Amino acid sequence: MLADMRTSSHDSDHGRLRAIVAALAAGLPEAEIRETHISLVLLAGDTAYKFKKAVDFGFLDFGTLEKRAHFCAEEVRLNRRFAPGIYRDVVAVRGTPEAPAIDGEGEVLEYAVRMRRFADGERLDALLAAGAVGRDDFVALGATLAALHEAAPRAAADSAFGTPPVVAAQILASFEHLDAPALRADVAARLAAAAPAFGARRAAGRIRECHGDLHLSNIVRDGDTLRPFDCIEFNPGLSVIDTMSDTAFLVMDLDERGRADLANACLNAYLEAGGDHAGLAMLRLYSAYRSVVRAKIAALSLASATDGAARADCGRRRDEHLALAARYLHVSEQPALVITHGVSGSGKTWAARRLAERHGHIHLRADVERRRLAALRATEASGSTLGGGLYSAGRTEAVYEHLLVLAGEILAAGYSVIVDAGFLAARHRAKFTALTAARGVTCRILDCDAPTEVLRQRIETRLAAGNDASEATLEVLEHQLATRDAFSTAERAIAIDAERALREGIPGCGRLATRS
Repeated sequence: MLADMRTSSHDSDHGRLRAIVAALAAGLPEAEIRETHISLVLLAGDTAYKFKKAVDFGFLDFGTLEKRAHFCAEEVRLNRRFAPGIYRDVVAVRGTPEAPAIDGEGEVLEYAVRMRRFADGERLDALLAAGAVGRDDFVALGATLAALHEAAPRAAADSAFGTPPVVAAQILASFEHLDAPALRADVAARLAAAAPAFGARRAAGRIRECHGDLHLSNIVRDGDTLRPFDCIEFNPGLSVIDTMSDTAFLVMDLDERGRADLANACLNAYLEAGGDHAGLAMLRLYSAYRSVVRAKIAALSLASATDGAARADCGRRRDEHLALAARYLHVSEQPALVITHGVSGSGKTWAARRLAERHGHIHLRADVERRRLAALRATEASGSTLGGGLYSAGRTEAVYEHLLVLAGEILAAGYSVIVDAGFLAARHRAKFTALTAARGVTCRILDCDAPTEVLRQRIETRLAAGNDASEATLEVLEHQLATRDAFSTAERAIAIDAERALREGIPGCGRLATRS
C-alpha cells in the first residue's frame, strides 16, 4: 500500500513538473524538452534549463522542493570546477503551473540549473564516433583530469569515504541484479586482499571530491578543450572517491569501444602530469568495478525491456561488460620492462610514447620525473648547466634510483613499463636488467640513434621552442657522445633498434594494438 501511494505521488509530481516545463516551452521559440529518469531538460536557443524530478531512490533524494533547490546549487558548484563556461546559475520558476516564469514573481514552483547549451555532437562519445578527435585530444584530456584531481578537496580525515569497508560495500553492491557468482567471489577476494592498499590511498590523500561518472558521454568539447560535465552532485558517497577510480571509468569506456590506444595515451598523460603511479595498483580493480556497473545497468534495462531486439541488445551488453570486468582481473600477459638508450635528440621520447600506446605500456620519462623530484613543472626551466643543478652527479643518480623504484612498483601492479632515459652509463642499465632478472620478466633495450647533424638540429629546434621537459644543449650532446658506455654482449642480445621496433613491435613485450 505504501509503495502504491509513493508511486502515485511521484506520478503526480512528475505530471506537475511536465506541465510546468511544457508551459515554459510554449513561450520560447524552437524549444525542445528531453527527459531522463531523474531530470527534465528544457532546451531553448543557446540555453538549457535542467529540472530535477521529485524522486527518492534512496541513494538519490530529490523528494522535496528544498532538496531540489539544494542539489541544483550543488550541481552548479561542483560542475563549475570542470566546465565553468557551461554552468551558469540556479534559477527559480515562479507563478502558477499554468503560467510559470523563469525568475518571475510569486510562489516558487521549481528550481532549475541554467546552462549554456551545446550540440549533442560536441559530446566526446559522438566526437570519437565521428573521428573528430584523436590522440592529442586525449593526451590533453589526461593532463586536464590530473590538474582537476590535484585541485580537488580531500576527504575529511574523520569521514568514512575511501575506507576499505566502504569501498568494498560499494563495489560489491554493483553485483545486485546480476547472476555472476564466480566474478563476484573473485572481486570480493581481491577487495579483501586490497584493504591495506585502500588504506594507503586514503592516507596519501587520494580520496577526493571527484566527478564520479566520468565516461565519454559526460565530457564535452568546449572551444578547443575537452571538459567533463554532469558530475554526481546527489550523493557524495559516489563522488568522494579515489581519484584513480574516477580515471578508471574513462579508461574502461575507451577500452570497451576498442580504443585501448587512446586509453593508454590518456592514462600516460594523466600519470605524467599528476605523478600518481601508485594508483596503478588499483586501476584494474576499479576498471572492473566500472564495467560491472555498466553490466548492472544493462541488466536493469533488460528487466524492463519488452521489445525482443531491445532485450537481446541489453543481454549482449550485460554479458560483454561482465566479460570485460573478468579480463581486467585476469591479464594473461606477463609485464615487461623496456629501457631506452640514446643521446639527447635521438628520438627516445617520441618512440617511447608511440610504443607505449601500441603495446599498452606505462611511459616513465626521466626529464619529467627529474623536475617532479625538484618540485618544478614539467617544462619549467631549471637554469642548470652541464653537470650542475638538476644534472649534478648526485641528482642524476637520484633520478635513476627514483625511476628504478617506480618501474618496480609498476611491474608489481602488473603493467609493462617503458623507462625513457638516456641510459648511457652501463651501471644504470645494469640496475634495471637486474630488476627484471629478479622479477622474472622480459627486459628489452630500445636503442635510439640518428646522424650527429640531425641530433644537433633536433636539439636546436627543441630549445628554440622552449616547450619540452628536456634542457639538453649542444654542449650536453657533445659530452654524451664522448662519454657513453658501449653495450656489453648481453646487452646487445636484448637491444632492438627503435626504427625496427616502430615497424614490427617489441618482441616479448605484450600486445600490439591495432590502432595507434
